[in-house]
Amino acid sequence: MIEKVKEELLSFKDEKYQVFTSSLIPNVDNILGVRLKELRRIAKKILKNDPFDFLAKNDDEFMELTIIEAMVIGNLKTDFLTLKPLIEKFVLKINNWSTCDTFCSNLKCFNKNKEQGKIFLNKYLNSNKEFELRFGFVILLKYFINDF
Repeated sequence: MIEKVKEELLSFKDEKYQVFTSSLIPNVDNILGVRLKELRRIAKKILKNDPFDFLAKNDDEFMELTIIEAMVIGNLKTDFLTLKPLIEKFVLKINNWSTCDTFCSNLKCFNKNKEQGKIFLNKYLNSNKEFELRFGFVILLKYFINDF
């Protein structure tokens, strides 16, 4: 499956968009330049087929594969306890604001799991790692801002 996804991504590669995106995301050199609309469409196809196979085999060769993984995890129809280790594993991959913010915007599980979510977020809100901290704050702002 992963090879088919890579082929599809390469077919949507846009060099002008790659240059533009690269200018917004410093220190990331594996950007193809595939638009979010296409990434969402690919993620939906993966979710309909075998999302766990994709998650197990994704090698993050392209930033777009990482973004698709973020979308797949965020849109899995499962309980918070199943998502929790997937989220923890993914947070370790975050190396830029775009991946972080895309991931956070897809994690609707925090809407229905407020108490578990608050407990879960503590380690990220107390982290000294840039993107773990960003993850915690973006989730806090997106899903918990009205709780305070």
